[in-house]
Amino acid sequence: FPCPPRIFSMRTIHLLRNYDPAQWGGTETAIQRLFAGLREHEVESVVYAPSIRPIAKKDPIAEAGHRIERFKAFVPIAGISSQRKRQIVSVGGNLMSLDLLPRLLREKDASVVHTHALGRIGGMGRMAARFRGAPLVVTIHGGTHRDERRRVQALFRSDPDVRVLVATDAAGEGVNLQNANLMVNYDLPWNPNRLEQRFGRIHRIG
Repeated sequence: FPCPPRIFSMRTIHLLRNYDPAQWGGTETAIQRLFAGLREHEVESVVYAPSIRPIAKKDPIAEAGHRIERFKAFVPIAGISSQRKRQIVSVGGNLMSLDLLPRLLREKDASVVHTHALGRIGGMGRMAARFRGAPLVVTIHGGTHRDERRRVQALFRSDPDVRVLVATDAAGEGVNLQNANLMVNYDLPWNPNRLEQRFGRIHRIG
């Protein structure tokens, strides 16, 4: 007999600024582990990523059973060199999309919108979360550029729509998150000093 389809209690939309399995690295590994952990808690993950160049056919995240949705995107800057355009595309820079927001609004039963990007793409994720009344989740990890980290912190501190910040140890130092009232440690470090550094992000003394 065929196995019945798995029933999930929640659905999370993950909005990625760039995802190419052919360029697999630490960020993609972290996302893969995040999705696996969410699935253990009956949370379904749906990925939205830009489609602006040919993508490798072999996709570990899709092979794990997660749905990957590609939206059309482009660089909304005229008169720049092809080299500069490739650089913006490679890091998933401030891209523009005309079909992303309607598709996000049509997504059924989404409980959380987790944006891994700011700029125009992240703004559309924020609009979709506000329309649904769902919390918007932002991220800081090792691949987050310095300027973007500052923007993420500013959003988390001042934007009422941004209720959750997910971070790796990249946010373990030099980040002021005093506005937070709860910290959840998913993967405890073996070094207690690193754990104290994490707590220091929201409990600032002196």
